[in-house]
Amino acid sequence: MRRFPPNVQHAVIGILSALAVTAIVAATRSPDGGSATLVATEGGNFVPDSVEVALVLSGEVGQYAGMCGSPLGGTDSLTGRLGRDGDGPVASDEDVMYRGRLARKTKISACGTKPAPTEDQVAMCSATLVGSARMNVELEVYEGDRGAYVKMTADTTHPVTKSISGCPEPGDWLREYYPDGASGFGIETVPSGLLQVGKTYTEPGVSLKVIR
Repeated sequence: MRRFPPNVQHAVIGILSALAVTAIVAATRSPDGGSATLVATEGGNFVPDSVEVALVLSGEVGQYAGMCGSPLGGTDSLTGRLGRDGDGPVASDEDVMYRGRLARKTKISACGTKPAPTEDQVAMCSATLVGSARMNVELEVYEGDRGAYVKMTADTTHPVTKSISGCPEPGDWLREYYPDGASGFGIETVPSGLLQVGKTYTEPGVSLKVIR
């Protein structure tokens, strides 16, 4: 077996380490085929500076939510990649901001009222919305394990689709609500620091899964 002098051995090890890092970066791809840049944490581990997420809101919406008897249910799902502002290690007292455009698929119901039989005597009824949109999303993770906050607005360059069925009054509410009605909400179970790949953060009505 051929042996190298110590200084040559160190050079070879350095070259192999650089090649290994290059291979890791090249193997990490975003869903659209592009590369996802990797950054090193303080512990020397590599993490992507962008993450693929699935964010799901569930339950009823509207001013009469829960008043139609049995729960109406429904889901509002957003999927895609969020990129992190900045790079490098995150200090313990530092907030972290992620931004991106997420695809939105929605099927939700709202409870409302209808005349029965006259306008001053009403009965409860419901309407359902099925829709899609693309949303500009900001997700800020707060320092001190104070959770995260999500803000989103519709991407006006992408078409919004919505089909509404059911009672007119809650149907009108849903028409005004979508797509910018759920513009902000908190997720208290998200710890401070970077979002961790493979983790799912849940609380009633909200689920955030970090896919990769």
